Amino acid sequence: MAFQRAYLDEGTNLIYNLLFCDDLSLFADSAKHSPTLKRLFDGAQDEAALRAIAEDAKIATRYRLLAFHQLRVLGKPVGDPVLLGVIVEAPMDQGRDTLAAYADGSARYINQTGKMTLVDAPVPLFAEKVRDLLAESAKMAGHLKPYRAERLEPPRQGGATRITFLLTDGPRVGERPMNEIMTDSIGEPVIRAAAVLLDAVVELTLGVREGEAAALRKT
Repeated sequence: MAFQRAYLDEGTNLIYNLLFCDDLSLFADSAKHSPTLKRLFDGAQDEAALRAIAEDAKIATRYRLLAFHQLRVLGKPVGDPVLLGVIVEAPMDQGRDTLAAYADGSARYINQTGKMTLVDAPVPLFAEKVRDLLAESAKMAGHLKPYRAERLEPPRQGGATRITFLLTDGPRVGERPMNEIMTDSIGEPVIRAAAVLLDAVVELTLGVREGEAAALRKT
């Protein structure tokens, strides 16, 4: 899998590539600190070990997606398709905004400038917005066929908006100009739900920063 460079900073590009959960090797450093990832690496050729991770809803969704991906690489069956994540890439003046959400309620946002927000801890109201986005995304993904080729290069600045749906049997990709998506009865609800989630990400980020500032004022 080619390492895609969507942003200027290489660390940001690593986070960007990790969003798609389609290259186990990129998680090698994280495996040093994660027992689940270590199990993934140790059992990368073991169907039973992979399936135990892939089918465990208590495990982080991104790790489950990695396990499903590895099962597909080995040519093993993965059952009926289930949507576990969605990535929305919207070209902006300075680059692209990238928003990713996963079934366990986690999310990642990379601003066009390269600034990032990572949400992993359970946040009830936030997780509800993630579920809403996934619910709308499932409707759109149902109209698309699995994408079997190598992952596409990041959308070009000023180009179309791309939505990547991460399903257990492989990704689906939809790419159209934003104005066309917003007039589509299936695509528009996805963008609207993504916008609501993005607002929640920004609010959460501002809250964290305000908390940090308050702590600094007390020192």
